[in-house]
Amino acid sequence: MNEALGDYIGGTFHGPTGEAFTSHDPAHEDRVVLETAGDPARVAQATLAAAEAFGAWSARSLDERLEVLLRFRAAIEARADGLSEAISLEMGKLRSEARGEVGALLGRFA
Repeated sequence: MNEALGDYIGGTFHGPTGEAFTSHDPAHEDRVVLETAGDPARVAQATLAAAEAFGAWSARSLDERLEVLLRFRAAIEARADGLSEAISLEMGKLRSEARGEVGALLGRFA
């Protein structure tokens, strides 16, 4: 079971602020993750950070943007087993179905 890290905004994690909720494995009722909802101030903070990042992102060349997306794809691929396990636990899916979801995500970068 994983504890909430908070919200990833502007390149750093910010501690939990909102109401806590727990996700359970529907097959076994084990607690999978404890997470928190963002409060309105946190949503505003994330919106502002995204707006500020847009200028730098839009100034990048197509090749630079592609490189960022390919690094993101590589990070997903490197964590494919863990992501498949998390999907399986949280959604109650067969492991093979969860691997298929990760594969479909990776296919979007082809």
